[in-house]
Order: sequence, then C-alpha cells, then structure tokens
Amino acid sequence: SVSDKVSRIEKLALEIAKKIDITSPHELAHVQRAAQLSKADLVSHMVLEMPKLQGIMGGIYAARNGESPEIAAAISHLYDATINTNTPISAVVAIADRLDTVVSCFANGLIPTGSQDPWGVRRAALSIVKAVTQWRHIQLDTLVALGYQVLNKAENPNQAKCVEFMTDRLRYLFQTEHGLSYDIVECVLNSNRCAFRKLHFGNALSRLKHQDPTQYKLLAETAIRIQRLAATSHDAEFNIALATDVEKSILTPILDLFTAHISEIDHLFPLITPMVTYFEKVLIMDPDEFIKQNRIGLLRTLDQKFSAVGEFGKLVI
Repeated sequence: SVSDKVSRIEKLALEIAKKIDITSPHELAHVQRAAQLSKADLVSHMVLEMPKLQGIMGGIYAARNGESPEIAAAISHLYDATINTNTPISAVVAIADRLDTVVSCFANGLIPTGSQDPWGVRRAALSIVKAVTQWRHIQLDTLVALGYQVLNKAENPNQAKCVEFMTDRLRYLFQTEHGLSYDIVECVLNSNRCAFRKLHFGNALSRLKHQDPTQYKLLAETAIRIQRLAATSHDAEFNIALATDVEKSILTPILDLFTAHISEIDHLFPLITPMVTYFEKVLIMDPDEFIKQNRIGLLRTLDQKFSAVGEFGKLVI
C-alpha cells in the first residue's frame, strides 16, 4: 500500500540523511515529517484529475497546514526530474522515494528489459546516481543494501543485479554527461569508492591524459607493472630492514607514502619516478626466495595504494 511505501521512505530518508552528515535533531525531524507527508496529496481530487500536480499540491497543502517551508519544499520537489542536492532535506526524501521504487521492483522481479520499463526504474536510478555524485561518502551498493534492509525481503533477491544496474547508470553518466573515455570510466568504477570520489578521480585522470600524455602513460604503466608483479604472491610482506642498500637509497624518501592515505591523483605522482628507478636497478624475481618475497611484498603494499583509487589495468595506453 501507499502507507507501506511512505513508511519505507521515512526510514530510508533518515538513514540517507545521516550518511550525508545531517545530524541536527531539528533537520532530521524535518526529513521525517516531509517523508511522512510525501504522498498525502495523492488522495486529493486535485491530483486525481491532474496527475502532474502531484508533489506540487502536496507542498501547497503542507504550507497551508502550517508545516515549515523546508518540509513544504521537500514535498513539492519530490518528483522533480533532477534532484537538487543543494537542498539536502528535499534531496534525501526524493532519493529515498526513488530508491524504494528501484529496490522494490528488483526484489519482486520487475527488472527493466529492452525498452520495457513501465515503473520508470531506469529514470529513477539515473536520478539517484546523478544526486550521489554530488555527495561524498555514499556508495551505490550501500544505498541498495539500505533499500533491501528496509524492504525486508527474504534472502534479498536480485540485490547484486540491482547494484549492477545502478552501476550501469553511473557508467552512462560518466561517459555522456562528463565526457570520460570508456577506459577511464572502467578504471574508476572498479575502485571501492563513493560515486563522488570516482568522478573526481576520473576527471583528474582525463585532464592528465590531455595535458600531459607522457606523465599519464608513465603513471598507468607503473601501476600496471606493480599490479602484475604483486599478483605473483598473496602473502608476501615488505620489511625495509631487509632491503639492500640500493633499495634503501631509492625507497627511503618515499617510505612515508607507504602508510599515507591515497585519495588524489597528485598523491601518486611522487611514487612514479622512484619506482621506475627501482625497476631499472632491482631484480624483483631474485633467485633468493627470501629476497624475492620481500620485494614482492613492497609491490603488494603499493598495489593496494593504486587499487584504492582505480584499476589501472583497464586503461588503454
């Protein structure tokens, strides 16, 4: 029933609000109230006769009933084609409404196929994706998991397909609206980061590719080489005390980066030149197994840094 849907929207909106750091009890109360009243205008004859007024009439009714301007605005903008993230209270309610639609359809097997999409799932998913690229800390799989949790469906049917569907919308958005090449899109999509960070890093890679192709190529080649060699062992660990003098002379200036948090493309640049030198002067696959494992351990540490921001093996160079 609509009552069930409103209840789910209320729970989802509150959870999403917390994830974008809406912590004020006053604002959370606005989010909750807006969600509770989000579908109230559907019972009016005004909306019954003119469906396009849904949401708009709800906002008017809310304002006339003495609700706050924030609550009235959240209701009136519920069905806007583009979710305005500059008004967080309105945005979280709109995302919750669409998220419930997408998750409910997937959980009940109503998955869009071909040109058939009677429930507007593609449109709803694209609206969500566009909104979350404006906010830090929200990952699509987390949103989908929240939707399933609130829906309370046994065994979460089609949850993985739902995440893949949302990711496809993100892929489409990155390529069409942000102009990223398909290989850069695949690189950033394979990182375990929020949509905002993926887009930010994808734009940085794209700028580097056009402004400094040589540095771009060197970055990609270094990351790919590190990844390929690191994959030869799954448990090797690095200890600088066990490194040779040649290794220490190369690695000591960048040791701090091994424990630093890597989030921007600029954080990777200081690693490139030393690692190019390292590969030229040091034999990774040393005949001594002990030495070899220590060197692979170094590459595993660095590979984790690169993999955190993207899968560089997807880049075409």
